[in-house]
Amino acid sequence: MRVWTILLSMISAVTFSFAAEKSSSTGPATQPAADTYKVKKGTLKLEVTTDGTLSALEPFEVKLKTKAYAGALMIESAAAHGAMVRKGESVLELDPKPFNWAVEGAENELATARASLKKAEADAELAAKSEALSLRISEDALKNAEGGLKWFEEIDGPQMLRLADLQVKMQKSQVEDQDDELDQLRKMYKTEDLTTATADIVIKRALRRLEVSKEMLRMQEEKRDKTKTFDYPIVKQRTMDAVEQARQALTSLKNVQAQAAVTRKSGLATARIASEQAEQKVGDLKSDQGNFSFKAAEEGMVMYEQLPEAQPGSDKRALKAGDKLTAGQLVMRVVYPGRLKMDVTLTEAQAFWVDPGMRARVTPAAFPQLSYEGACGPVVGGNRASPPGFGFIVPVTLPQTDARLVPGMKGSVKIEAGKVDDVLVIPIGAVSGGKVSIKKDGKTEDRSVVLGKSDGEKVEVKEGLAEGDEILARAGK
Repeated sequence: MRVWTILLSMISAVTFSFAAEKSSSTGPATQPAADTYKVKKGTLKLEVTTDGTLSALEPFEVKLKTKAYAGALMIESAAAHGAMVRKGESVLELDPKPFNWAVEGAENELATARASLKKAEADAELAAKSEALSLRISEDALKNAEGGLKWFEEIDGPQMLRLADLQVKMQKSQVEDQDDELDQLRKMYKTEDLTTATADIVIKRALRRLEVSKEMLRMQEEKRDKTKTFDYPIVKQRTMDAVEQARQALTSLKNVQAQAAVTRKSGLATARIASEQAEQKVGDLKSDQGNFSFKAAEEGMVMYEQLPEAQPGSDKRALKAGDKLTAGQLVMRVVYPGRLKMDVTLTEAQAFWVDPGMRARVTPAAFPQLSYEGACGPVVGGNRASPPGFGFIVPVTLPQTDARLVPGMKGSVKIEAGKVDDVLVIPIGAVSGGKVSIKKDGKTEDRSVVLGKSDGEKVEVKEGLAEGDEILARAGK
């Protein structure tokens, strides 16, 4: 532990920024600077020599990645910065109470959503049966109304008119019969030997019946006229209206049921989605439970200061019970002694020298007697934190190193990317826009050239020039 304490004090002010790259010059120029340069063959030595910072290789990161939990993240216990931890030992524990409350609330929401879904399904089934019954009743009503109209037009209506005529006819017949009977009575009483009083009584009764029958005939004729001109049209129109009313009621019912079916389907889908979302939320919350307890995957050292958000001089070591963290925050890393790498910043030209698998010699600044041969990985670009002119990074993975080396220590790196022998070379400043200015017979003319590799000072010329050609050493002069 004493060694780790000493080393930690040495790197307390270390950040992730890279030192500016040293010059990649391969040595003094083979000919002094002048206004002109005579093209000749030479050798380009492709070598990267620069400084960098050691960083952890595949550290165990304690990062709060939550899917659904959005409540408080409060520290219950945390391993100290620089502490050595064994495999399986706790490095960070968060207060589980807010999480347990969130899970309980989500489970209650799930139970409610499931009950709502069950009710929606039952209501949908009942509504479908009820609508089927209402539809059948409405269709039957229309059929009955149409049947009533048909019967009225074929039977009831014609019979209504014929009955009115028949009643008048019957009443007329009765008047005629009574009139005939009265004539017969008068004749009979003239011939028969009856008293005058008896004849008067019989004749009077017959006259009264005749008068009543005549009056009833008039009434029947009036009723017939009313039936034909008033009652019949009303009954017929009422029967036709009943058919139209039943038809409209059926159409309206179908429209209402169609809309209700859509609403019911939508409500059922909403209830089902709510249930699925509630179920997913519970599942996501339970998966978030792993963010409340972190244990070391292997034996290593806890480090806070290597977090990207660390600032020089800031106190990133004091994580204590009661401190609040935020979701997505990288809290700490557990680094493994001896497992290191170095991210090396390259210039644009150097980025094309280095290939994956190339060897790189890394020498720690604190222990210059130690030197390790690492392997280059793929070159990546777009590092915004790099100084102007630097935009490429190559990771150099080191073999198992001395346990005293920890992330944050400085070191130098040398990558020998090979050399190019016996090629035409010119100063890189002599080229502008793919052209050089060549002097011939006291005159200057531009000539296009095809270039190859460059060491940062000189560049290989593949086409466009010949050995012995004299060119301007700097373009534009």
